[in-house]
Parts: sequence; structure tokens; C-alpha cells
Amino acid sequence: MILIGYRNSLINKMTTMKDIKITRWPAIIIANYRTGSTVYATHLAEKHNVPHYLEPWQRVTNRGPDYGPHINGLKQNFYDQYHNSDTNYVLKFMPDQLNKCTPYSKLLESDCFKIKLYREDEIDNIVSQYVGKMRKKWWTKFGEKVQQYELEIDEDNIVNSIATITQNNFLLHNLDYEYDEVITYESLGYVSPVHYVKTHMPDNLEDIRNRIIEIYNNVY
Repeated sequence: MILIGYRNSLINKMTTMKDIKITRWPAIIIANYRTGSTVYATHLAEKHNVPHYLEPWQRVTNRGPDYGPHINGLKQNFYDQYHNSDTNYVLKFMPDQLNKCTPYSKLLESDCFKIKLYREDEIDNIVSQYVGKMRKKWWTKFGEKVQQYELEIDEDNIVNSIATITQNNFLLHNLDYEYDEVITYESLGYVSPVHYVKTHMPDNLEDIRNRIIEIYNNVY
């Protein structure tokens, strides 16, 4: 069954986001997974008419068939941007992507504009990670038709999702950087232009959430 009107009803429920003023470049968004960072980075880049780079470094196991030209795993287009004098761009990445292969640490230590983005509700964050991982689909584009579905409750993937989100929250909240803005997913509201919408969740969402909570409480 295709859910007619899901897109419009979702947009109508959104509140307008308070914009921020970027005073220095580049603008760096360091965020946990499943926090709206792709939407927000795209929004800021289009608003300021600058390029944006979304996690331009990935482990070999995470590179899709369309990853494109890269140098030591760093996408060629970002590599070129980083090595020229033009700092007007938006970059977003996750704390677990800080390593020797990326210039992310150097950028965070520079006088760039730093934005921290996370979810206040860690369980919701884990649920969203689990749904994306199980579907192998991490976004829903504006205008895309969505259908009702259910997902298997897979405990290995639940544990993996808990580990991913809690690790990145720990890193995000303990990195020793001063941020120009701290934003929560819950406060983002309506982000224009609308290229993506919130993931349509499975019919057995409550069963998934309850099992995640059980394992989360047992582990921690």
C-alpha cells in the first residue's frame, strides 16, 4: 500500500528552523549518524552558494559502487578543495571518522566555524540507525513513494546499532573543541529546500523499539 499524502503531512508538521549566521569558513558539521546532518549541510551550502562535502572519507568496506575518484580514500573533489586556498565550503563528518587518513582533526583545530549536531533522544537515534541498516537505505527523497513494511528484529544488528550511536555520542560529547553552534536534531524543524524527508518507519516499529530498549538497558 502506497502512503498517499505522507510527504505533505510530514512537511506540514515541521516547524521553521532558526537559521545560524556563519561568520568564518569552512563551516564544519560534526555529528552523529541519523541526526539530519546531510539535510542540514546541504541546506547551509545552498543558502550560501558554496560546495558541500558529505563524509568524503569512508572505510573501504563502506564505499559504494558510485564512490568515485579518491586519493587514499579521500574523495578527489574534497582533496582538491582542501589543498587550494578557497575555504568557502561546508563539510560534515562523524567523530568515528577522525583518523590519520583525514584532515578533519586539523580542520577542527583551526579557526573554522564549528557546528555540533546530535539527537537528545539516544533511543530514537539507535532506532533510526537500525532501520537504515536493515533496509540498506539511509534517506528518503522528497516526492519518493513510500510503502508499508515490517523489519526483522535482528539482535546482532541491534547491538551493532547501539554500539555505533553510543560510541559516536561519547566521542562527540567528549571532544575538546569549542563549538560556534550546538544544535539538536529535535530543534532542526523545517529545513529548506526540501530534498529529503524523514524516513517512513516500519509497521512493527514499537516491537523494534521495545527490543532495542531491552538490549540497551541490559548492556548498559
